[in-house]
Amino acid sequence: MTRRRSRAVGVGAVTIGGGNPPVIQSMTNTATTDVESTVRQIIALQHGGARLVRLAVPDRRSLHALPAIQKRITERHCNVPLIADVHFSLAIAREALDHVEKLRINPGNLLELSRGRSSGKAVRDSAHDFGAAEALADLLKAARDAGRAVRVGVNQGSLSRRIVDSLGVGPEAMVASALEYVRVADTVGFGDLVISLKSSDPWTVVKAHRDLAGKGVPYPFHVGVTEAGWGLQGRARSAAGLGPLLREGLVDTLRVSLADPPEQELPVAQALVAAERPLIDSSHQPGSGQVLGVQLAAMADRQIPKGVRFRMISEGNSGGARLYPCGVDRDFVPVIDVDDTIVPSVEEGSIFRIVGKPASPQELADWIQRRLLNTDVPAHASMIQLPLPGPGWGGHENLTRSLAAFSCPLCWEAHVFSEQELMLALADLAQLHEAGLLQWLELQTGGMPAEDREHGLDVLQGLGTGDWCAEIIACPQCGRNRIDVPGLARAVRIEFGHLAGLKLAVMGCIVNGPGEMVDADFGFVGQGEGLVALYAHGEMTEMSLPVERALEHLKELVTREGY
Repeated sequence: MTRRRSRAVGVGAVTIGGGNPPVIQSMTNTATTDVESTVRQIIALQHGGARLVRLAVPDRRSLHALPAIQKRITERHCNVPLIADVHFSLAIAREALDHVEKLRINPGNLLELSRGRSSGKAVRDSAHDFGAAEALADLLKAARDAGRAVRVGVNQGSLSRRIVDSLGVGPEAMVASALEYVRVADTVGFGDLVISLKSSDPWTVVKAHRDLAGKGVPYPFHVGVTEAGWGLQGRARSAAGLGPLLREGLVDTLRVSLADPPEQELPVAQALVAAERPLIDSSHQPGSGQVLGVQLAAMADRQIPKGVRFRMISEGNSGGARLYPCGVDRDFVPVIDVDDTIVPSVEEGSIFRIVGKPASPQELADWIQRRLLNTDVPAHASMIQLPLPGPGWGGHENLTRSLAAFSCPLCWEAHVFSEQELMLALADLAQLHEAGLLQWLELQTGGMPAEDREHGLDVLQGLGTGDWCAEIIACPQCGRNRIDVPGLARAVRIEFGHLAGLKLAVMGCIVNGPGEMVDADFGFVGQGEGLVALYAHGEMTEMSLPVERALEHLKELVTREGY
């Protein structure tokens, strides 16, 4: 794999870019003013594999805690470089340069911000309006003089009003915004710049970074999905946004932004970095294959004979259907009620399978050649079912040619029983989806068929293949958060997860919250200790709502709107 040769940027003893492997980072979720708790978590994150750790600095009390935090981690022989995450205050951003190795800013909310009186939405202006370009230039000069690195983040939810009016809010607009900030850095001779293009849509993240790389920008990229969420949806969304870019050598540093404790982000990030080997030839022209749904299979611990496959049988004129193990008498208790638009109805003998676990794309290509392409596959074949290969390298060109020989839908089996297996499978599935080579998914996690069906649909939803269930995004943990985002997100998933096509957001604070609500049907934004605001279609409908009553109010709102 060829890695983009970006400029090397030093952050303490860590180097980002310059052809170095991707640097994994995370962020504390403690209040930065709680020095002891923050220090303990920084040390835990370093032990977990984080090479950089970011802290929220929302106010002067947090700013004034930074020297004590630096002193304590040094005393405890922790040398991980710290990053100050600053929003809304240029003065705090400037002063934070004295206490950390790197500054993270989003000029979209740091330099100029005015509030729309009627809707409560933030209206942001560009780095060239109201002297903001000069303010950014002064901040970058201060960072240059202090020898600090700066990450400039472009967030899809906080683009300038001028750019939105001319280019919209897609990847083109994000790249244009980033190029404005790059020109400011070039003008003042600031070279220790890291760029990120963030969105909660993973494929927007992929396209934006590919486009920016095509512009010849020399600075390293920090890549991540703004609010990936939690569970399988969050992991799939992260794999779709990061996996293709890792495999193309465009990721210099990354954070997997899950709505889980930050220590749980690190194994996911490590597994994604380890899964960067290519599965499909990148020159493959995307096919037109539509993702059709999930396939189910029995396992021994489901008290059904191992290897038995399911068939779907219509139930009279009711329009419903149920799954039965193939070859088992109709009196057998059905496994699960299903929707035939999600689970395929297939006849025995019409699925052609390769059984086993190939070690690499090359071994899978060899198996296909020997077992399928040298066999007369009947024209009535309803599906070719293939196992995802192991982590071995090599053979992606041969596998691409082999897969192109099939005209019927492809179903991919993913047997995942560890974080490492899961993230490799998700990264592979993201690449197959982009290539048009994924139609059905069979995901086995050791659960019952109903659980695997739900897990499979969550993966398809997270990969952005269609509306299979409710889309739920949730922000990652940080020190600004004063509500239980993961707990609230899980409650929302349990209550509304079956409503395909509905988009719900659970956000911890106002940094990205209002911007994400613009595209969500409903959602919550944290407003302080145990309080949230309720949003519907981008508009705030209630504020200062106790979090323990939040779900009840959301249910009333969703019911009232006829969902």
